[in-house]
Amino acid sequence: MPPIVPLDVVWVIIEHLFQLDPASVKTCSLVCHAFLPICRRHIFGHIRVKDDNDVRKFHQLLSDTPIIGIYIRKLNLPYEMALSTADADSKVLGKITGLRFLCIGNLVSLRSGVVTFGKLTGPPWHQYPLRWAVLHFFSLQFFTTLELNGVLDFLVADLAPCKNLNLLIRAVGFTTDIPPNIQCPPINVGKLHIENLTRSVGMHMWGAKCADGEPFMNVSSLTELSFQYDINTLQDMLDMFSHCRQLVTLELNVENCITTGLARLFTNGATPKTLKKLDIFIVYDNDRSDDPFCGLVDEIKQMNAENVIEEITIQVYILSGLDRTRHDKWGRLDEALARSEWSQLHRVSLKIVVGQDADDVAVQAFHTDFPKFPITQYPLLSSTSSLVFDFQVYPEDVWWNLSSDWEDWEDY
Repeated sequence: MPPIVPLDVVWVIIEHLFQLDPASVKTCSLVCHAFLPICRRHIFGHIRVKDDNDVRKFHQLLSDTPIIGIYIRKLNLPYEMALSTADADSKVLGKITGLRFLCIGNLVSLRSGVVTFGKLTGPPWHQYPLRWAVLHFFSLQFFTTLELNGVLDFLVADLAPCKNLNLLIRAVGFTTDIPPNIQCPPINVGKLHIENLTRSVGMHMWGAKCADGEPFMNVSSLTELSFQYDINTLQDMLDMFSHCRQLVTLELNVENCITTGLARLFTNGATPKTLKKLDIFIVYDNDRSDDPFCGLVDEIKQMNAENVIEEITIQVYILSGLDRTRHDKWGRLDEALARSEWSQLHRVSLKIVVGQDADDVAVQAFHTDFPKFPITQYPLLSSTSSLVFDFQVYPEDVWWNLSSDWEDWEDY
């Protein structure tokens, strides 16, 4: 007997129930046949396959109940597997027809607020047992987001079936194998997040061409760009930025640099007039510089006056402590951002993160000095009525829990 309550209302109730108590949705699926499709959408909406054993179980599940494949929208697959191609039956995974988000490879560890990987020992991409199933996913109508973690020699041409794509890349090697006669429209990249940027990524991602000479991956319509780079790959980041025309959000993750390279992005009119949000994450090491902002303040002063940035977020992760007598290095940001040239700026966020391995000077500053900074170092930003100044100080463990948003991309 169907429920008396309209199914539209049941849908909303189960949607809220899944947010509060996901396990209870399984019980709801047993109430009646009408509830089953609604509950399956949540129960099987996101599948995480962690190892060979999970792969076998997942195959068996799809073989026994192939209809489940239409409910899977997000899928996480391991990269390093002992399975052979014969064991990994791609035809079974072909039952998945509504996939939107795919993650390949697992994060190994987290150190100092930065995602790190163990030694990359998996097979090259062309030997990946589930590669043919992945190619099927790329051709699906609603597939939009791909995350690659620690993949070796990824074949860029495999992305050819994609029309619009968001990419999240961590420690990935690429191989350009675009056939000279390939006939396909450029892939429109909407969002791009690159960690562990290498020259291989730059050359193969935005250097590959189709047969007609057009870029294989079109980043001119990119709206969100995120880079993790160091002094060795700064130029590659600048090259990538030069191709962007409609950028709205730019995130820079700077490590082991004495400069962020920000001023060079904003020279010669290269900055998109669409850019509204700027996020900068700086890993500060006292052994390299006494400037916690890695030259950022001087670069801000060099930026073109005609910018339309509305929001700036700066996070400084402290590996080792600053000389407590040099607090003026922190305060220089106050005057730089309170200038009249930043006419569109309405929000500035500064977050200081004290790492678990930071020395006693940084820990002492965390308790005594940093909380006073809005008054002692940032009086202009704190008192300006035209913008909101948000200042926060966190120990690493608290900050990491607040900022662990890697799965946000799964919503796209």
